[in-house]
Amino acid sequence: MRRTPGTLTVLALLLVTVIFIQQEGSETQVPPVFVSSSVQPIYVELCGPLLSQQDSCVIAATSMESLKSKIIQSIEMQELRSLMSCWLAAHQLSSGNRLSIGKSAAHNLQIECAFMAAAKRITLDIPLHPDHMTQLDWQALPGVGEKLAATITADRSSYGDFGSISALTRVRGISDKKLLKLRPYF
Repeated sequence: MRRTPGTLTVLALLLVTVIFIQQEGSETQVPPVFVSSSVQPIYVELCGPLLSQQDSCVIAATSMESLKSKIIQSIEMQELRSLMSCWLAAHQLSSGNRLSIGKSAAHNLQIECAFMAAAKRITLDIPLHPDHMTQLDWQALPGVGEKLAATITADRSSYGDFGSISALTRVRGISDKKLLKLRPYF
């Protein structure tokens, strides 16, 4: 006996209908298969020789408390964990930060906080800010080449921060059309 694609479709629909009818009559609710969460993860990149496993890693968490705990656990040397804990208590982190962790010449914990490269922030769906971008960051955006990136960073150096993505129209080479294409990244 040969089965046609239509026969298989009818059998599949029949099976789904039977399952649906059985669930409808039962008193227990079947949880949905896909659950959407509105909680945005917080991402922080750690780099430096004092990390437990590698020279660079991105840590994700759904709360700042959990993020700080994961950062402390990433420090290889036990005596530096308490120092990192104090540093984290005194500084505010945000998603997209990059912490460079090392030792100074005097063997003190040295932490530098900056932003991840724009390409990483784009991949992780972290909004960019026009005042926190380098020339290389601008080049990571579609439609922004080396020349336009240099023009944007020169404009910010000469005339000050943009404040928002909308202010980019003051830069020669940024039309309303190009701004519209860049806006989803900010």
